[in-house]
Amino acid sequence: MADFSLAKTPKQYAECHRLVKQLGLKKEKLGWPTVLCYQEGKLRGFLSTVKRKDIVLAGPLVFSPPNNLNMILHLINAYEQVLFQCGMLGYYFRVDLADPGWLGLVKKFTEQYGGIEQLSSEPDEDNALWFARLFTTQEEIATPRTEVVQ
Repeated sequence: MADFSLAKTPKQYAECHRLVKQLGLKKEKLGWPTVLCYQEGKLRGFLSTVKRKDIVLAGPLVFSPPNNLNMILHLINAYEQVLFQCGMLGYYFRVDLADPGWLGLVKKFTEQYGGIEQLSSEPDEDNALWFARLFTTQEEIATPRTEVVQ
């Protein structure tokens, strides 16, 4: 089983940056909320928010191992729960076309849960497609339900 919590301390954000480095990913600034996923006391992944004033832009989503679809869905659910509790009814995210696995995940998620709109048919200058995830009720948030320790 996994535990999900909000990053609150510099130590927790440092853990996220260490995981990014271990996985050989590009270092990015992490905003609020950043939801952490721990298994057996070890940080397995997180979903953060890009610091912007105009929109809620989810990302990066980092997980090890990257093919643990069930845990990734729990992590997305936890992130959406936090947003919903704050009165947010959705968010934007980008999918880098250099990693086709993520695009496949978005398509599977959309087929199963709906509520995702692809905003662009052509990649942007960073070779990414833009999406919007919208929900208006608790029931529209990704399942399975995940408890987030605040």
